[in-house]
Amino acid sequence: AVLDDEEIYELGEYFLSDVDDFTKGTVVFPLRDLKPGKHRIKVMAWDTHNNPGEATVDFVVSDGNVMVIEEFGNYPNPFSNESTLFFTHNTAGEDVSAQIVIYSPQGDQIFSETIVNENSAFRVDLTTLKRNDLKAGVYIARLFLRSETSGRKASAQAKLIILN
Repeated sequence: AVLDDEEIYELGEYFLSDVDDFTKGTVVFPLRDLKPGKHRIKVMAWDTHNNPGEATVDFVVSDGNVMVIEEFGNYPNPFSNESTLFFTHNTAGEDVSAQIVIYSPQGDQIFSETIVNENSAFRVDLTTLKRNDLKAGVYIARLFLRSETSGRKASAQAKLIILN
């Protein structure tokens, strides 16, 4: 791997192939002491026939004062009647308000609610949305977090797939 077109890392010993599939795997490699800002890493790999493959990832390292939504999604997805939106963030111990906004496939806002100091989960069912006429389709859920302690903010979005 090449970090920022400068530093070279050998990742071979960090590769672990998937169970029952030697063609796929995972590399877990610690990148320590990166300076805050934008970075790019290019990873190259070769198979047993010496065929190359490469991928490049751009990422940002924060200075630790930034609120980050680490995960935002819903389960089950797709769903017919009910799904639970869940999120995690890096501000444990702070009072956090979360605004959930859901948009129709046409982009119309159909739901909005703010929760404070909740447990990072919000159940969505068609009665919660106060709509019984929702058609099957892909809906967008937006999450807006704000720390009541520090004022830091973050946002994310997820797709909700409704089946009928």
